Amino acid sequence: MQSASLGSNPVKESYLEAVAATPSPRNGQSIESVARGFEETFLALLTKEMRQTLEPNTLFGHDSGDAFGGMFDQFMGKHLAQAGGVGLTANLKQQLERAKLHDKSGPSH
Repeated sequence: MQSASLGSNPVKESYLEAVAATPSPRNGQSIESVARGFEETFLALLTKEMRQTLEPNTLFGHDSGDAFGGMFDQFMGKHLAQAGGVGLTANLKQQLERAKLHDKSGPSH
């Protein structure tokens, strides 16, 4: 197995950690809901990062507690995903369905 050689490559390790953290349906969740939830979270984080570039005297620019800005980010992430998003839901759904089929078929070696 090649896992011993991964210890010296942080790029591969972070990639493997990201793959391991890939969302999966649990307790009756559909693949669609998991994929949409991922896109909602991604878009909320994107909105947050964009909002942090605002000047101090703009909307949410001076919110030191970031409470209202955080609620705005979550709302925008959910709203943008429901309105079609950026295509992550469809792509992630496709990947999760492939992974599900692969898991059912078992290892191929």
